[in-house]
Amino acid sequence: MRKLLLILGLVFFVVGTTGVSSTRASDSADESPGDKIKRRIEKKQEDCVEKDSSTVGMRTCAEAAYVEWDREMNIAYKALMKELPVEGQNALREAQREWIKYRDKEFEAIDGVYSQMEGTMWIPIRIESRVRVVRERVLMLRHYLEILSER
Repeated sequence: MRKLLLILGLVFFVVGTTGVSSTRASDSADESPGDKIKRRIEKKQEDCVEKDSSTVGMRTCAEAAYVEWDREMNIAYKALMKELPVEGQNALREAQREWIKYRDKEFEAIDGVYSQMEGTMWIPIRIESRVRVVRERVLMLRHYLEILSER
């Protein structure tokens, strides 16, 4: 019974953090590039969990989502660097370095919290917490790109 409650908790955690309805039209004209990326990665993660909802399966799916978000962060960062003048590039480079320090410290905090929890079910939830940190950075970088595209 406890495992079932934990699985339901993870499902609500993942779905609750997406902020995206699966019924949303995939070709919405109002959808930003960042929203499209978010929807794509989260749909892929949902499909992955549907195929294997075991703890190991959820962990694998969350890790795959993390890898995709990290890749998207690098893509957005490089694209943004190309759009900025030298001063802006320097500022972004420094901000990204500081963000990486923040990310690493936040991951330590996440690990500190979840290491106190008993049961393997907390492993995918811990990874999902890490995903959220990187996802927010990607969405911010994509937002900057969107603003610059309106020039």
